[in-house]
Amino acid sequence: MTEIARAPHAALPHAGLIFAVALWATIYVAAKSAMEVIPVAELIALRFTLGAGVLWAFLLIARERPDPRGIGWRAFAVGLIEPGAASMLTFWGIKLTSAVSATVIFATIPLVTAMMSRLFLRERTAPTVLLAAALALVGTVLLVAEDAAHHNDSLAGDILVLGTLFFIVAVQLVQRRLAARHGKPIVVTAWQLLGAAVAGYAVTLFAAPDAGPFAWIAEAGAETWLTVAYIGTMVSAVTFGIYNYALRFIPVARTNLYYTLVAPIGVPLAAIMLDEPITLLNVGATALVVLAVALPAVASLRDKRRR
Repeated sequence: MTEIARAPHAALPHAGLIFAVALWATIYVAAKSAMEVIPVAELIALRFTLGAGVLWAFLLIARERPDPRGIGWRAFAVGLIEPGAASMLTFWGIKLTSAVSATVIFATIPLVTAMMSRLFLRERTAPTVLLAAALALVGTVLLVAEDAAHHNDSLAGDILVLGTLFFIVAVQLVQRRLAARHGKPIVVTAWQLLGAAVAGYAVTLFAAPDAGPFAWIAEAGAETWLTVAYIGTMVSAVTFGIYNYALRFIPVARTNLYYTLVAPIGVPLAAIMLDEPITLLNVGATALVVLAVALPAVASLRDKRRR
């Protein structure tokens, strides 16, 4: 059974995850904008090249040992699959189906993680986390219910997104073991993003458009490059670094419970950036997801007070 370390401050990994999820909530809008100019595989390659470059520069400045034998090759292999191949499969799945459908499928990630972590890590998930995951799923369904009728879902796209979800969770179990055994989230993330970048370049060789690989560079504007820079640094280097840090202190299922906040954060973002209306159902569903994510913390605090 995987042991859980103690964080320097109990709230730090949880606060970090909330910040990371807030950044992840922007990826769909940012990636959709970038994909209008950049092919998927090339966007993946650039995104993780930039993210890995930032982290490797940090390791050099901090004189941190990269530990290729103990951590490097495992984290690199992890990165080839997640976020490398998984990101491409997710983006292609969203192209086939609707973002609404993908949002609901990914809202099941805490429940899927609880099942797989029990099977492969012998890591039990607290009943309050399972209840919170179920409530968060209900809230997400309610949150996207009004938009669901206006989108055409594809069974092939849904299956692709669901299969990708299982790939992601399987890789996260490996990340959990790396975090528990070694710590060093920056080292793990640097190798992981390097593997993801290699996966992007490998697919680029076979999926390049007729104009050739990276032909779009000649016409790309400043807005495109700023979007790529944002995705590479904030939604790659920062978010995956925080996630690998949190995995050392929080069980995988509860860590992934925070991911269900992507939709509630995305709704006000859409209202602010895209001037989309917010209904009472949106507000109620958002409140339900937020309360669900907070439920395990409330239960833990109550137990401490009793003891």
